Amino acid sequence: MESNELQIELVIDSKPAMYTVSYSAFVSPGRNSKYLPVKLSREGYDAYFSLDPERERLVGDSNDERYLAVMKAFDQFLHDPENERGMPFFKNCHAAALLHGKIRKDALRAHKLGVMMPYPMIFPWEKLPEISLNGRNYKIVDAYCVQPSCACEEVALYFFDSGLKDAHITTNKIIPNLHFLYSPLNQSVSNAFDITPEEADAAAKSIPEGLNLLLRERHSRLKKEVEEDILKKVRTREKRRMGIKKAAYWRAMNSPGTRKLGRNEPCHCGSGRKYKKCCLDKDLEETGTARRVSV
Repeated sequence: MESNELQIELVIDSKPAMYTVSYSAFVSPGRNSKYLPVKLSREGYDAYFSLDPERERLVGDSNDERYLAVMKAFDQFLHDPENERGMPFFKNCHAAALLHGKIRKDALRAHKLGVMMPYPMIFPWEKLPEISLNGRNYKIVDAYCVQPSCACEEVALYFFDSGLKDAHITTNKIIPNLHFLYSPLNQSVSNAFDITPEEADAAAKSIPEGLNLLLRERHSRLKKEVEEDILKKVRTREKRRMGIKKAAYWRAMNSPGTRKLGRNEPCHCGSGRKYKKCCLDKDLEETGTARRVSV
């Protein structure tokens, strides 16, 4: 799971021990959205819990002695009123995780195939990259092609005033100060807006190599993260197209003055080969029956 981490000290059997707490950065809206997934780790040992912020309790799934001891110590840690990272802190984390989950879900649902996807809509808890161009500081929203079959490396960069909050930029329809398509690989610019081509080229050359590497990493990560969702959209689109083809075919088939093309007749595609050795299998796969031709 995508997670945030912090270090805490638990007291188990009167002995203090440091644990790494990993908690989910997003919770998808749905049946189990009332829980915040949490993992406690120490020296190769992992204990998984579900934190219920509404009832202020931990939910476990093991009767192992060490697991129960860790669970009890963590519960005491959460309910310590003097602890800054106690239950109120994790309640806020859960609220943020729910918001992040909704942003992700809405972005994936609204995404149209062939359109670039903004990285912050899938990873809304991450800070926006910042850069200084021509003496002015900007925050960047980066969007990428996420088609699994596409190998393009361009990124759409949108520059916003650095004084704006990240959440304000990503959740509101704010017009960027400038934007252009950019290739981190060769630092080239195309389709610049609100900036001259010369200024865009100068801006591209001033982007540091560290940011170029970050952009490439973010593209790879984003593409991998949404691959399953994008493939579902592709399959849905193909099924819809196939349904339209079949509907049109059956309308034509039921029209008067048509007959099935014989297996040994010349193929309808014009190849000169027999139908059975050319397009018959393809037609059967697409429509479930042989091609209809005029009588």
